[in-house]
Amino acid sequence: MAAPYRALSLSLLLAAAPVRAAAEQGAAAGVPGTAKAPEPPAVATAPARDPEQLGDDMVRDIDGWIGRVSAKLESGDTIGPGDFDSIFTDSFFSSSEDPLKDIERVQKKTDSRLGGNKQKFNDSYARWVAGKMFPADLKPEVLTDKSHITVKFRAPEADSGPVKITVEGGRIKITYLEREKRQAKGPDGGVSASSSMKRRQRAMPVPEGADQDRYRIKTAKGLVNIIFDRVKGKKSPEVAK
Repeated sequence: MAAPYRALSLSLLLAAAPVRAAAEQGAAAGVPGTAKAPEPPAVATAPARDPEQLGDDMVRDIDGWIGRVSAKLESGDTIGPGDFDSIFTDSFFSSSEDPLKDIERVQKKTDSRLGGNKQKFNDSYARWVAGKMFPADLKPEVLTDKSHITVKFRAPEADSGPVKITVEGGRIKITYLEREKRQAKGPDGGVSASSSMKRRQRAMPVPEGADQDRYRIKTAKGLVNIIFDRVKGKKSPEVAK
């Protein structure tokens, strides 16, 4: 049975409950979700930065943004996509190693300062994140049978390196690099072209009833299939008609 993937909900998209470790996967055929990646050879590297501090660097003016959001809500105004786009810019998505994780950190920090307006903020936030991160252009579908729940979607066209698929925290995250082309008109009227690599990350919830710790990935003819074992005792997930 196949059906269009339902839109992300706040409870699934922004869930932060800890889960058992799930292996990070490239979109390679038949890689089990519980497999452990081989240890890379030791190389000299700079000291690793604290990921919490890295997130703070990416959203360095978040305190001012939270203040503006709070004032808007207090005055009775609604928070719209433009409010979120003003802080989560293209530069943010390009520089963050894990945009969704950094976005979740901002959501938690904002929640702690909004008091009674928390729910209004979260409702707007969930709608914005769902539209921003959900890979509608990849045409995801859910296929079910008695033993498995499969998420099927078109493979994104990565311009450099592999497509990385991660299953953790109740979400499927798809990360890849995409070439962004620009044209600029010079003072003399001439047009110059340039391009740069831009990191893209998409996300969708693991279907209800799927065991996110037991899965395998298969690719064929431009399609990706993430085949989850069913959680024992769970019925088929509801899907949008």
